[in-house]
Amino acid sequence: MNVLKISFISIAVIFIFLFSCKKGTPDTIIYKVSLHRCVFASFTPVQICLDSVIEDSRCPINALCITAGQAAVAFSLHENNHVYPFTLSLTAGRSSDTIVQGHFIKFIDLYPYPLDGGTYDTYASLNIN
Repeated sequence: MNVLKISFISIAVIFIFLFSCKKGTPDTIIYKVSLHRCVFASFTPVQICLDSVIEDSRCPINALCITAGQAAVAFSLHENNHVYPFTLSLTAGRSSDTIVQGHFIKFIDLYPYPLDGGTYDTYASLNIN
């Protein structure tokens, strides 16, 4: 009886620890950076700029495409009067990331998806840590 009781309590404790863990980081901030504009990363003197869209061959909205295409974007990190250019790309909706001067930068998406004709404001969503 004692062994059964100890086993039950041990399993209960394990389940409590497993299901009480938080997944993800609730304080993650998603930054919206417009084309030819910069944003400051929270609580730092770091600026991230969206310098240009190098390529955007993603499938336009309401179009039928054989491949999803990709988007490549030129960014720059500005810190302590230095500029550090870098490029990130998206392929088939998968984000990409890099580390620049110790700052983790994740390129989440480029908006909007290409449209048939017309002009629109381009912006990227980023996570900066």
